Amino acid sequence: MSTSSTTSDQNWTIAASAKIPTMICPSDNTSGSSPCTRNLAAVVPTGGWARGNYAANCGPHYNYSARLNGASSTGGPWGYPGMGPFSVYVAGSSKKGMGINQIPDGSSNTILFSEVLGGVDANDPRGVWAFGLAGSSTIVSHADGDCRIPNDNSGGGDCSDDIRDAPSLPKQNLSNWTSCNSNQATARSRHTGGVNVAWADGTVRFVRDSIDQRSWWILNAANDGQANPNF
Repeated sequence: MSTSSTTSDQNWTIAASAKIPTMICPSDNTSGSSPCTRNLAAVVPTGGWARGNYAANCGPHYNYSARLNGASSTGGPWGYPGMGPFSVYVAGSSKKGMGINQIPDGSSNTILFSEVLGGVDANDPRGVWAFGLAGSSTIVSHADGDCRIPNDNSGGGDCSDDIRDAPSLPKQNLSNWTSCNSNQATARSRHTGGVNVAWADGTVRFVRDSIDQRSWWILNAANDGQANPNF
């Protein structure tokens, strides 16, 4: 089938409304109980969008500002590339994904998945596992701008993530610039002091909120070419 083909078949939305217990962190008591009923990409599944707490790492660059998915070789505050394992970027006229065995920095040096928090009302898309945007099922454009570290509450606690129309609730660790649509979101959890992350080699480690911005970038970028920091 051509990559430009489209379909009006929405039978897949049956799955999108399914609650998957293994996708829900016991520490986040909102994700399993409050589906999102918002129109996302002109679709609302019967029963609403189910939520989860585990998101794919699309890297510090993803699709933020003029830097498309790490295509820039001199991006970021330190001039490091910032493509993530799940980035899909334009190279010439083609679109390419990254397999586990294609991660330039190595699977044991790159974060594959991290935690996110579910939204607290029916209009909030955060934690929607079947919707592939910032804070829903991806962490993107993080370690950059005002979205610097895990559980970031920068800018007075009111503008770290950029998820359009999602409420800013910094006291619930859901800091967000509500009117901005930059598709930016960092890892978030209700654990004390940090988040759980899964490396591409299958290991799981706890990353503390005290990690510095540069180290967080390096851990999430799949092609920065830097030695992993101690954290």
